[in-house]
Amino acid sequence: MRKMKKFHEAVVSTYLNLSIGITSLICIPIFGMSWNFYADWEAWDWILSVLTGVFAITSQTARFKALKLQKAAKLQKMQPLTTVF
Repeated sequence: MRKMKKFHEAVVSTYLNLSIGITSLICIPIFGMSWNFYADWEAWDWILSVLTGVFAITSQTARFKALKLQKAAKLQKMQPLTTVF
């Protein structure tokens, strides 16, 4: 992400999420899992899944914006707080 400072935050976040999504979709058949678990999901499961995606995108965009505005060494002090939150 540090090498992509000239790009807009939304572009970087889109690239990150697409690569994570495609990798996850590839890993499901590689590890012998089936797609049937989606059929068992209820409305609450879908809501939580969407909220997780929204929070992941927001977190990645904020992290990229912070790296764009500040040096990575100064932001390293904030890393333990990520685990707490």
